[in-house]
Amino acid sequence: MKLKILDSSGCNLSLISSLENLWPCFLEKLKNLFFQQRGLSWLMTNKKFALNLYFVSEKKIKKINQEIFNKNLPTTVIALPSNRQFLDSCIFLGDIYISKEEAKKQGFDIEALFLHGLLHLLGFDHKQPADEKNFSLIEEKLSECLS
Repeated sequence: MKLKILDSSGCNLSLISSLENLWPCFLEKLKNLFFQQRGLSWLMTNKKFALNLYFVSEKKIKKINQEIFNKNLPTTVIALPSNRQFLDSCIFLGDIYISKEEAKKQGFDIEALFLHGLLHLLGFDHKQPADEKNFSLIEEKLSECLS
């Protein structure tokens, strides 16, 4: 299984490589948690995945948050899933936007925000209180990939 970050504005190659290398661990942890019950078996049938990763200013992420979610405030990460279209023999998952400024203010590291964004691209959310608890438990388990 391979993940390719196609567009990576504002990011150095070392970080891109590091983030791409999280993918196998991420998939293994998800598989062990609840692969079949979440309808994620399609992840195991495909070998190549892709996404765009953008590092944007606090001002830019606030603008995206307002336009997409009608929230007029900055945030650390926004993930916009695609419809899993094929792109250059890869399944394109979507776009992840990260504000380094906001991440620093809130004490989050880039890798954790990247995994958070990936969960959103795969259809996980935390809109409801029960979802928030489940999302947090999944993130906690996936954080093992960061060590």
